Amino acid sequence: MSWKKFGGIYKTAGLVTRTPTAEFPDKMAVASEKVLEAEDIINFTPEAIHQVEVIGEEPIMWF
Repeated sequence: MSWKKFGGIYKTAGLVTRTPTAEFPDKMAVASEKVLEAEDIINFTPEAIHQVEVIGEEPIMWF
């Protein structure tokens, strides 16, 4: 499990799930989104598919 602490600029984090079809076996879809604020802490399990999009000019992130 990895932990990330966000500070400073707001960010959005999207959790993605696999939604395979016969035509697109590697298809993925966004399962949920959350806007992270300064000092929020979020964790991801090793098998989690996720993306983080920065909203602002100067992102600050600790791992």
